[in-house]
Amino acid sequence: MGGVIGTSFSCGIDSLTTIYDCYVNEQDEDYKINALFLFDCGTHGVYQDPKSHEAYNQEYIYNKPAADELGLPVHQVKSNVHAFMGNIKDFQLDKLHGRGIFNSGSWGTFAMFSCIFALQNGINKYYQPNTYGYEEIKDWGKYSRNYDITKFSECYLVPLLQTESVELITYGCQYTRTQKTEHISDWHIMKKYLNFGCKKNGILCGHCSKCTRALCILDVMGKIEEFSTTFDLKAYRKKLFIKKCHLKYNAITASTYTAGALEIVEYYETHKNNTMPSAFTAWIYMFFYRARRKIARMLKM
Repeated sequence: MGGVIGTSFSCGIDSLTTIYDCYVNEQDEDYKINALFLFDCGTHGVYQDPKSHEAYNQEYIYNKPAADELGLPVHQVKSNVHAFMGNIKDFQLDKLHGRGIFNSGSWGTFAMFSCIFALQNGINKYYQPNTYGYEEIKDWGKYSRNYDITKFSECYLVPLLQTESVELITYGCQYTRTQKTEHISDWHIMKKYLNFGCKKNGILCGHCSKCTRALCILDVMGKIEEFSTTFDLKAYRKKLFIKKCHLKYNAITASTYTAGALEIVEYYETHKNNTMPSAFTAWIYMFFYRARRKIARMLKM
């Protein structure tokens, strides 16, 4: 059995929280991370599209300095398994940043584990950074049943996939997303290398859903200016009211986005921050927003 104890290296909130707890703060050498993995197995785009591999290589370029500063090796693992899956009905592509992307929370997760199993003779333990906390999966996982298997069953599915050679450990279910952000917000690695896959010239876009959620939390914490070189704060603030309307609306409707949005809205309320729009305001805005989009689609037909 190999001696590698690894985890994925996306440099997102989930990934960095796992590295912070299981490498920086872990004292038990039997559970301390000693390697990082970055997989190219479908979550960056269609195998036949050169842009998908460019996106993967760009992510490696942005993340590698973080690994160097941490003193950990990065193993690049590339698989062509998704070259054969694109035409299968159950494994349809999503659209992300203009590329066809396999839903990383459904089949893409199994593709990643197939890479781990292919290397299981060298891997002893593998930490899988989670997306949802225990309470979130219990309350909202059912809304992701046909959309994202990690949000539906990640905390108990992953251990069932392990083999006699490699132990799979789901990590982070004990935290909510806001708690994770708080937990590592003072870590210099987060401030320098946080990555949601939307970097341009080394700066996070500041306006995508992942950036918005993270920045809303940091804003309430009063730490947003500490991340002025991490995010494009001008882009974040440009349409902040509209973004908050989306969050508020998702928080009051049962959807695949409910848990994350509800957590942020409750975070605002807990910290007595009244800058979130009312439910009525958010509902009115989203009614006209959806109507406008529907009319635009009809005109294109």
